[in-house]
Amino acid sequence: MEVGGERDRVSAGIMKTRVGWQWVCKCASILTLIMTLCLPGLADQVEELFNSAVQAEKAGDLEAALDLYNRCAQADPRHAAVFNNRGIVHSRRKEYEQAIEDFDRVLSLEPENAGAYTNRGMAYQETGDLQQALADFNRALEIEAEHVQALFNRAILWRRMGSQDRALEDLNTIIRVEPTNVKALILRGRHYFSEGAFDQALRDFSVALRQDRWSVEAARGSGDANFFKGRFAKAVEDYTLALDSGDREASTLINRCAALTHTGDYPGAIRDCEAGLKLDPNNADGCFNLGNALAANGQHREAVLAFSSAINLDGARGDFFYNRGVSFKKLGDAESALADFSRTLELQPGHPGALNNRGTLFWAQGTSDSALDDFRAAVRADERNLPALKNLGAAYLAQERPEDAIAAFEKALRIDPKEPGVLASLGDAWLDKRQFDRALAYYRKSLQIETGRQAKARLLARMGLALEKSGKTAKALQSYNKALETATDESVRNGLLKKISELRGAPPR
Repeated sequence: MEVGGERDRVSAGIMKTRVGWQWVCKCASILTLIMTLCLPGLADQVEELFNSAVQAEKAGDLEAALDLYNRCAQADPRHAAVFNNRGIVHSRRKEYEQAIEDFDRVLSLEPENAGAYTNRGMAYQETGDLQQALADFNRALEIEAEHVQALFNRAILWRRMGSQDRALEDLNTIIRVEPTNVKALILRGRHYFSEGAFDQALRDFSVALRQDRWSVEAARGSGDANFFKGRFAKAVEDYTLALDSGDREASTLINRCAALTHTGDYPGAIRDCEAGLKLDPNNADGCFNLGNALAANGQHREAVLAFSSAINLDGARGDFFYNRGVSFKKLGDAESALADFSRTLELQPGHPGALNNRGTLFWAQGTSDSALDDFRAAVRADERNLPALKNLGAAYLAQERPEDAIAAFEKALRIDPKEPGVLASLGDAWLDKRQFDRALAYYRKSLQIETGRQAKARLLARMGLALEKSGKTAKALQSYNKALETATDESVRNGLLKKISELRGAPPR
C-alpha cells in the first residue's frame, strides 16, 4: 500500500483549495489522519489488515473480509484498492448498491481506473441497468482498449441485449490477445453452438479443455455440440467428463440420458434421467427423455407415464404428445394415440410423423379418405418421408389405383433404391396392371436384397402368382415350391400347399 503516494495527492489537493472555516476544519481532519498514518508501524498494520481481508475473501469468508475492509477504509479513506475490493465483496454478497458506491469512491480517487469501471459495470448489469453497464464497459475500454475483463463482460452484455455479432467481435479480440483464455473460448463456443456452427464450437471447446481438462462448461459444451452432430458416443464421453469434473446440473444427466438412448444403452439412459429428475423434478425435458429411453427399451406403459409428466409440466410441446402417441399406438390404444397425434398437429401443423401415424390409424378404422389426406400431407411436409410414401402407395394399391401407387413407390425408391419392401410393392403395382415381366423384375430385385426368411417366402409366393397369371404354370409351381421350402409360418405354408395342389390339377405349360 503506497501511503506516501496517497498522502502526496491529498496534500496537493489541500494546497489548491481556498480556505474557509469549515474547509479548514476538514483539512485539519485529513492532515491529522495523514500524520497518524505516518506514525511508525501504523501503515504496516493497515497493510496487514488489507492482506488479511484479501485472504478471507479468497477463502470465501465474505463476512470477515468485509469487516477487515471496513477497518482498512476507516484507517485509510483514500486507499482505492480497499474500496475496489470491498465493492467486489458487496457484489459477491449481491449488495449491488453498496458495491456501486464503493466503485464510485474508487473512481473519484482514480478517474482512469479501467478495472473499477469494469467492476461497476458488472454491478449495474446485475441491477438491470444495462445502459449504464454498457457505458462503464465502454469507458473502461477507452482507457485500456484490450482490457480483457471489460471485453468479456461487454460480450456477455451484448449477448443479453441480442447483439450477437458485437459479442463475437469482443470475444475474437480477447482470444487474439489471449489465445488460451478458457472463459472466452467457452463463450465463443456457445455462440457458435447457438448459430448451429457445431464444428467451430467443438474447436473452441477442445482448446478450452486442453487448457483446463476439468472445465465443466467446456466438457458440457463439447457434449452438446457432439450430440447435435450425431456423435452420441463422444457426447456421452463429454458429459461423463463434465460430471466427473464436479458438474451437479440436472441437465447434464438428462442430456447424457438422451445420448445414451441413441447409443442403445437404455438401462443407463433410464438411470441418468431418473437421477436428473431427483435433482430437478420439474424438468419437462427430463421427463421426455426418460419417456424416450423407456419406449426404446420396450417399456411403453412406463413411457406413457413419463411423457404424461412432461405434458403436465409443458403442454405446448408437440413432440411430447407425438412420442406419447407412438407409445399409445404400440400399446394398441388407437383412440388415445389418435388424440395425441391430432394434438401434435394442432401445436405443430404439418408434423410429418404425426400425419403419417394418424393416417395409419384412420386406415385401420376404415376411414380411407382421411388416411389418404394425411399420407399426402405428410409427403408434402417432407418429400423424403419414406414411411409416408410407402403408406401412400399401399393405400393407392388398396383402392385399385396402380398408376398412383407406382408414382409413390418410385419416389420412395429414389430415396432408398435398395429398400426390399418398396421393390416388392412396385412388383405388386405392376402385377395389378398385368405387366407381369415388370412385376417379376421387381420381385427378383427385392429377393436379392431381402434377408428375412419369411419375407423371402412371401416374395417367392408373389412371383409364383405373377407367373401363374401370365400362364406359366410350371414356373409358377417351381416358385410356390421354393416358397414352401422357405416358409416357417404355418398359415403361409397351408396357403402354399393349397395353391400347389390346385395348380397340379391344371395342365402344365
